[in-house]
Amino acid sequence: MRAIWICANTKKLIEERTELMGSVHSVFNRTCNIITDDDLLITIISSQIPNTPRSISINLPEDQNFHSFGLQKGIPFILNETAITVGIDHLKIDLSKAKIWDPNPILDFKGLGEDIVFQNIELLKRVLVDRGNFNGIAPIFLEISNYLQDSHEELEELQTNHYCSFIYSKIQKLIELLIEENIEGISIMAKQIIGFGPGLTPSTDDFLTGLMVSMLYARKYSGLDLSRVYKINRVIVDGTVYRTTKVSSEMLQFASTGKVADHIRKLMISLFSEKDKKQLIRNICSVIETGETSGSDLIAGAYIGCILTLYNRKESKKLKCI
Repeated sequence: MRAIWICANTKKLIEERTELMGSVHSVFNRTCNIITDDDLLITIISSQIPNTPRSISINLPEDQNFHSFGLQKGIPFILNETAITVGIDHLKIDLSKAKIWDPNPILDFKGLGEDIVFQNIELLKRVLVDRGNFNGIAPIFLEISNYLQDSHEELEELQTNHYCSFIYSKIQKLIELLIEENIEGISIMAKQIIGFGPGLTPSTDDFLTGLMVSMLYARKYSGLDLSRVYKINRVIVDGTVYRTTKVSSEMLQFASTGKVADHIRKLMISLFSEKDKKQLIRNICSVIETGETSGSDLIAGAYIGCILTLYNRKESKKLKCI
């Protein structure tokens, strides 16, 4: 079996180490996570799903999934520049002709006018309300949005749950600290939020992923200094290793520097540069369809990150004019 894509940071890791060894961490239908002896997670994915940071993509036949190869947690693997071998006869992947996928954020997009961007963000909200899965913490995003914009608009009724009831006040406090750019407070509050909710990547982690990456793209669009948001993001994810799942911890670490799955990156770019509303809706839906609640929770965070950055910038402009 041949690899179609290899993430640039996966390839760099192999080149630096020459050979990597470890074992299977977890197996799902379209993904298989392997973990190196020094605790780095690498994800083998079906080409049916988007490229992700530190991944290897293969053309998995439609009638097969990763369970078909008899893969189980603990089975050893060896990875070098030419191939990855999992187990003795379980799975061998030729890496020699794999194309390189760069996971870094694409920040050289041509931004649209502010009115259109706010329309795009409003469309993000509308599609999430209409098509989202609200079994995680996504329902809190409307109330948080009203709080951010000091709005008394009557909220639409969304299905809520005990996850939302428990975490809302903590998320609101985190947002207040982000507005103040209170680094110490952000660090303390983030540790109380990370790892909460259902899923392999818990709901709060998906929310924070969307929040961090959208703040980065929104600040770039606004022409603001990015070093501040990188610092804030580093503080948010500091100390995540023992507070959430391994898969989620790595997702958060990558997201803090703007590295996310390809379809999420496309959505971020399109929020600030896409005039075609139908294309934007397709990009939003592709993220919503990620996992059970993960996509919706992530988009809820992304919406709040955009509002947090752009609305505060708008208010700052008003104050300067007074």
